Amino acid sequence: MNKSGLIWQLMYQYPTLNGIHTYSACPRCGSTARGGGLCAGCVATELVDQGADAAQVADLVSMLLSKARLLAEIETAVVKITNGQ
Repeated sequence: MNKSGLIWQLMYQYPTLNGIHTYSACPRCGSTARGGGLCAGCVATELVDQGADAAQVADLVSMLLSKARLLAEIETAVVKITNGQ
């Protein structure tokens, strides 16, 4: 897979919307992966193996984790407001 496809796969591992997601074992390392593909760690490793800058890949992963945490906090706030808490 090319770098663009790998970046998409990495972003896919950090869902931005709630809903039903399918998780399974990463075919490379066995850890949890969304959608039956490679896990975030293996995708990041593959990007670096294909010549992507390791620091940039690490920054992207950090940003995706921050985004996922922020979205979870927003969801919690919305639920509290909706439920009158």
